[in-house]
Amino acid sequence: MNKPNILQQKLAKSLDQANKREKKGPAAVIVDERGKKCKKIAISLFHTDLDRLDGIRLFMQNHGQHINASLAIKLALRTAPLSEALLAAAADVQAEDGRTRKE
Repeated sequence: MNKPNILQQKLAKSLDQANKREKKGPAAVIVDERGKKCKKIAISLFHTDLDRLDGIRLFMQNHGQHINASLAIKLALRTAPLSEALLAAAADVQAEDGRTRKE
């Protein structure tokens, strides 16, 4: 294969990938069988988060309820106290993450 053909193939592949990314757009909105809408998102979790997630799942399992990771995350979100402790936890997460957000 000559050089122009290789470059054309690389360009075509790059454009295909860009088009796929563009089609994805923002997080998908899902409608369940009852007509309720929810938003599908992707998150990155550190090992400490995964350990906590396992702890929630184990706690529920010890109480007769086998739950998946999605439900465990929803439980954590819905039971998180809106208090000063949440502010301290946010600072810990941001320090672990290493990223800063401009206001």
